[in-house]
Amino acid sequence: MLNRQNYFSAEQISKINRELKVTRAVEAFRMFYPCVSVWSFFKDNMAIGMIPNQRHGICLTDPQQNALTANSDTPYGILLIDTTQDPIVIDVPAGNTMGV
Repeated sequence: MLNRQNYFSAEQISKINRELKVTRAVEAFRMFYPCVSVWSFFKDNMAIGMIPNQRHGICLTDPQQNALTANSDTPYGILLIDTTQDPIVIDVPAGNTMGV
């Protein structure tokens, strides 16, 4: 891989740079896709009348729902939480609880 002077050739450097760019692009996609998906879900629920910090809903998902990895046979409780103005305290009762 190294040439006689123990330096990478211009071709090798170019190949390494291309591979690094692809790696960075994949990492960016994997990091931010869930964030974009959650924001899209938030916007869609606002469009149907959900009010952050005031209303909640129950959703049965289907292929038309805009939710990342949602199961079509699972009912989801939805609560939009907006902490841009004030902090929020959520009390969860003792016992078996599942949530995200």
